[in-house]
Amino acid sequence: MWLTQLLERNRQCFGARAALADMRGALTWDELALRVEALASRLAAHGVRHGDRVAVLSRDRKEVVETYFALGRIGALFVPLDPGLVSGEIAELAAHAKVAGIIGERDLLEHADQHAAVGGWRLAFEDAVFQGVAGSAESLDSEPHVRTDDPVAILYTSATGGHPKGVVVDHRSVKDISLGWLAATAPPPGTVLVTCGPLFHGTVVLALAHLAAGATLVIPGPRAEDIVSAARTHQATHMWLVPETLQGVVDHLATQPHDTLPASLTEILYGAAPLSVDLYAAAARSIGCGFRQVYGLTEAGGPLVTLGPDEHPDPYGRLPEILPAGRVIPGMSVRVCDAEGKPLPEGHTGEVQIRGDGRMRGYWRDPAATAAASVGGWLRTGDLGYLDGDGRLHLVDRLTEVIIRNGRNIYPAEIERVLRRHAAVVDAAVVPVTDGDEGEVPLALVVLAHGAGVARTEILGHLADAMAEYKIPKDVRIIEELPRGSTGKVQKKLLTA
Repeated sequence: MWLTQLLERNRQCFGARAALADMRGALTWDELALRVEALASRLAAHGVRHGDRVAVLSRDRKEVVETYFALGRIGALFVPLDPGLVSGEIAELAAHAKVAGIIGERDLLEHADQHAAVGGWRLAFEDAVFQGVAGSAESLDSEPHVRTDDPVAILYTSATGGHPKGVVVDHRSVKDISLGWLAATAPPPGTVLVTCGPLFHGTVVLALAHLAAGATLVIPGPRAEDIVSAARTHQATHMWLVPETLQGVVDHLATQPHDTLPASLTEILYGAAPLSVDLYAAAARSIGCGFRQVYGLTEAGGPLVTLGPDEHPDPYGRLPEILPAGRVIPGMSVRVCDAEGKPLPEGHTGEVQIRGDGRMRGYWRDPAATAAASVGGWLRTGDLGYLDGDGRLHLVDRLTEVIIRNGRNIYPAEIERVLRRHAAVVDAAVVPVTDGDEGEVPLALVVLAHGAGVARTEILGHLADAMAEYKIPKDVRIIEELPRGSTGKVQKKLLTA
């Protein structure tokens, strides 16, 4: 019942305060609570029952959050789907989750209907079920019995390493991650968070955590100018950005100096993909507020490690090669283990593992994958890292992306960082290719700045000056653009296909 408790508490405490806003308007906590109660009643009358899985297919807007709260009120599970999926992909995920129906924007539902295999009922935000809920006095006929260990959502992973998996999280997971996050970060009263993390992604838990504290959640448009405008209009105190979006905001502020962020902005949260130190420094110098790194994963329940503003380096001073991910939040634990699953001492690189009530219940309809992800109550993250003497986690790379060349481990992220230090390189990815003599060898794919004319040999020479010979890629290929997912992660499987 966590989402319902959150809503009831904030209505009591902050009824007239803005709770939710998008480009079309805002809702107070009073208004949001009434709308959710009416929507839950209408969905129940439509046949939605406790335990039903309901897909949500929409671009980011207020109604998405309302739907999550209403389904949680009933005890049904929301199953967010990426609005950028093609109809066949939508059908595949809907069938895998065995959804009872789909809720969302009409044009996207019509797009999904192009594939005959998409089953279940449809409800569009433009339909009568959603219209007229404002000011409605409708309520559920009886109080649903929703327990803290009831599942609340199936969140599909971004599938950077293969087919998407459905991560099942319960009300306890969202509650524990939210409370741990708030204990670690202490957002002050009056917090206004502009969230640029997609609402269909596991990063939505970060938004829910701030709502739990009574913050105002602002959902901007997708363009950098929309984000800046939303921050200024609502006098944002916090912004949540993936690195690619942060880069867009920095570029926009540089080319449109009249379009400024508000003086109320105190903190930018970033995560979901690696942030280069150079981009951090440029953004910190340009924007002039504090920065907070967020490390988490859908299987862990959301954000579980953070590096606060006071631990970030001076953007005008000497910068490290890479920033630490930070310290684990209260209620969760983190350790680093070797290949046999034995904990490693400080400073030694191994697989990052986590445990706590925030972690997932398992992968939906995939007991083998669930078992493979667990070891003695700990969840294997697939990330490589180490802990320092102050308890800060440092991430090195993905375990599945390590390249083994003649028996020696090569971390693509290290090569990518060096590549991006070349003045002509704006983006880079390193992937493995098979070599008959050496097993696997790294291949570098780079995107050059507009108009830059740089030879492959120069880039290889740049790498040779900075790292051991065995780490140097076999070749360098110049490409126009790296394929990235909705959170900015490079889709390396598309580069190796």
